[in-house]
Amino acid sequence: VIRHPLSGDEYKINENCTWIIRAAEVDTITISFDSFRTEYVYDVLTIRDGDSNEDVVIGKFSGGTVPPSVKTSNNSAHLFFKSDESKPRTGFELRWGHPNMLHRHDGGTAHPCGVPA
Repeated sequence: VIRHPLSGDEYKINENCTWIIRAAEVDTITISFDSFRTEYVYDVLTIRDGDSNEDVVIGKFSGGTVPPSVKTSNNSAHLFFKSDESKPRTGFELRWGHPNMLHRHDGGTAHPCGVPA
């Protein structure tokens, strides 16, 4: 599970958070959302098919509608959340199918990003 923010009512302004999910080499990853609420258009979660911020975008989400499930074509996914300088919301909670490990990287913010639960 990735829950962001991990605690508190709302995520912080001006966040840049990256999570990389890796499964066994023969697996693919399915990401499904339990909840989702960000500032529409301005606070965005981008999911890429691979572990790099240069891989193909397979999902880009903002607003208050819970997104559909997303499936990678390989064993890794790169998730990046960026918020702007105003109107933080309650964030999101997502699950992924059967990865062996999760690597977490925080960047560009003084506030910790959500971590796996």
